[in-house]
Amino acid sequence: MKQRVLFCIENFQHGGINKALENILALIDHSRYDVGLFVVNREDGPYKNLFEPYCHYPADAFLSACCSNYRKASGLRKVALMGLKSIRKALAKFGYDPFKARLAKWAKRISSDNYACVIAYAEGYVTEFVSKIEGNKAAWIHIDYKRYLEYAGQPEEHNTYEAFDHIVIPSEYSVSSFVEQMPDLENLAVALPNLIDTRSVIDKASENTKDTVFKHDKFTLVSVGRICYEKGFTEIPSVASQLREMGMDFRWYIIGDGSELEMGHLRYAIKANDVEDFVIMLGRKDNPYPYIAASDLLVSTSLSETFSYVIFEAKTLGVPVVCRDFGTAPEVVALSEGVITSMDNMAKTIFNLYGNRENLNRLKDNLKTYSYNNDKLLDEIYALIENR
Repeated sequence: MKQRVLFCIENFQHGGINKALENILALIDHSRYDVGLFVVNREDGPYKNLFEPYCHYPADAFLSACCSNYRKASGLRKVALMGLKSIRKALAKFGYDPFKARLAKWAKRISSDNYACVIAYAEGYVTEFVSKIEGNKAAWIHIDYKRYLEYAGQPEEHNTYEAFDHIVIPSEYSVSSFVEQMPDLENLAVALPNLIDTRSVIDKASENTKDTVFKHDKFTLVSVGRICYEKGFTEIPSVASQLREMGMDFRWYIIGDGSELEMGHLRYAIKANDVEDFVIMLGRKDNPYPYIAASDLLVSTSLSETFSYVIFEAKTLGVPVVCRDFGTAPEVVALSEGVITSMDNMAKTIFNLYGNRENLNRLKDNLKTYSYNNDKLLDEIYALIENR
């Protein structure tokens, strides 16, 4: 008889959390586990078609409404959402939140369904919600917890996390970051890197993009991710300007999108550094792998990463990495796979690889034998689900 496991997430939108869950659904042994999802906001999103068949419970229109952005709505829906927000704000003054009250009812219902394990697969209110479910449960932390506290306003979450049997974090560095904040919960925290569906990455990399903007007639750099402050993409034009002054003949493609504000900052930086012919924004690509595979280097300018999918995917495709020296960098890039460097030395590092093709080819040769050990990670996930 299959053991039942439930993952709880926020929505169907793009993001690292849903990407990580997509890989679990692709690689987990479905003959052994009945895998279900509880999605708080079931409104449309890129992952709706993939995730909805796994949803064990009907959509909750009230929860979805509470999560909706009234600014993106129109007509009567916008009026209704604005009214709901006002009501929640008024009730909050009396210490009552109808959104959390509804989640508490769901917690009771899920508790009665006796799952082998319930997993809070998103931080914040999802973790708080799952903490109230009875039975074996795990919290997944996908971020550097110390940095999370800085921008989340120092939430008091100790009571929430101590209710879990397991706290899973994708890197040793990020485990240390969490334990620094909650040292008495060290025995619950475990470093467990995310799964990567390497076969899918390789298969998708062979697809024809039919993209006339992307060309590989010059030394090609690529950076992939959400356009936001944490990814450091606005620093790319300055590095590109230095490379141009060094005499390097190249193109640097940026794949991803973000808010209009963040996209505007990046466009301005490209223009201000006069590198429009060198730095090209391609926008979001549902399949970025052909672009990565056709590039000479994958460049990560992130300020912080708990687990960098794009770096592991680039290595899977045999593409060397130049990586900013964020905390987890030594765990994701070995000396045989690329170079870790400060942002100040990023241009010099890239130029050295451009000029020393022997060194670059050595990295590419090393990556020909690269493999990612999903089997070991799956065994650890199975032990967690079965509370072994």
